[in-house]
Amino acid sequence: MSLARSRLPQPLRRSSRKPSTTSPGSIPATDGDPRSLRESICDVTDEDGTPRAGQLGRALSLLESWTRWLEAERARGLVDSAENERYRKFMEGLIRLTRRDGSIVLGNGHLHEGQPQGGVQRQVWSNAARLVEPRLQKLLSEVLGGGIAGRASSKQGSLPSPSANSEEAGLAVLRPTWSSPRLVVDYHSSQLRLALDYGGELLVCGDCNPRLMIDGTPLEPLSRWESTCWVTDDDVDYLELELSLTGDVRVQRHLVFAREDQLVFIADAVLGGPPGVIDYQLALPLAEGVSVECGDQTRETALVKRGRRRATVLPLGLSEWKGDRSRGELHTGTGVVELRQSAAGAANLFAPWFIDLEPRRFSRPITWRQLTVAEERQIQPDDAAVGYRVQVGTRQWLFYRSLIACGNRTLLGHNLISEFLAARFSRRGVPETLIEIEASLDENE
Repeated sequence: MSLARSRLPQPLRRSSRKPSTTSPGSIPATDGDPRSLRESICDVTDEDGTPRAGQLGRALSLLESWTRWLEAERARGLVDSAENERYRKFMEGLIRLTRRDGSIVLGNGHLHEGQPQGGVQRQVWSNAARLVEPRLQKLLSEVLGGGIAGRASSKQGSLPSPSANSEEAGLAVLRPTWSSPRLVVDYHSSQLRLALDYGGELLVCGDCNPRLMIDGTPLEPLSRWESTCWVTDDDVDYLELELSLTGDVRVQRHLVFAREDQLVFIADAVLGGPPGVIDYQLALPLAEGVSVECGDQTRETALVKRGRRRATVLPLGLSEWKGDRSRGELHTGTGVVELRQSAAGAANLFAPWFIDLEPRRFSRPITWRQLTVAEERQIQPDDAAVGYRVQVGTRQWLFYRSLIACGNRTLLGHNLISEFLAARFSRRGVPETLIEIEASLDENE
């Protein structure tokens, strides 16, 4: 699919009411006061009922109070269709974020790994389920029971979409199916948080903001992260975000979850600064209980939990081989995998990660390399355009990003005039587009 990116401003539609003073994880004191409850609902959800990213720690508390109020109002015949619909959407949004223990991904009050399933959370869900249609009741039961990969997976078409993005809430869920791994993105402020879970277990969870310096001067955020493009179709879930920094620098973050391929691609494009020495750092925050296993000679990195490999992480912007440190280094430690990438005399930089989540590929050989990009038979520098080829076993993928005005460029004999491309190679060696993004007109002027 080829799309033109929108660059129109997308401000938050904030509530004019005063924020609730309820502490995270406590139950709002709203029983018997419908106006106070409605104010809490507006504070914690967007207009469609999607939970706001910054309020996920209060979401279950609100659900409990809202359920009690709605039950009482229904008994009195005082609930209108709009309130019922918003409650249903709130439930649907929370189910997208729910873990098997009943807690919420990126919520402040989720249980620690290895603890028994929380009876309190499950009782909240049990009470809430009585107020929604059987379809959501069944889905909730499957999610909490960890059985979605069985019976329900064959009827995905009858279920709500597992993926969603709310600009107002500053929250996105990238997930191919209800039975697949899930990437949750909290971008409601200048600090971005990510959570990647697999089979009910968290692999990545926490702050995931880049640290940037140009000629030794640190750059600071000037804005919150803004959603500039969202696509969900048969091939991918794709989210693009942008953050403004000091020095007239922008960071555009690409997040791609390829459905059939079961892989995540995360990349930052650093744009707009004066030519100089760009130093870039990004740490993937590992969840509790996750360890790393590194290749002896290569930068291939495995994420391991409970003695099993759960993901393979490749820093595509660096050489495959540890001996080559020309573009940077990958550091691993307790609770973190950190990419450090640099470029001298550059105006732009691209820093990509490839995360493979398909267990059937974990034992297969891996290789990757940066490709030569040409325009009018002239090789393009790395701060103009970059391309990468990844091979795992017999499967191969292609990624491309233009960092300046788009032109008719070539890599691997493939002509491109787009800004961003993610593609897989068919068995005949032909690139099949997963997602292709065209630049907006003002960026090409």
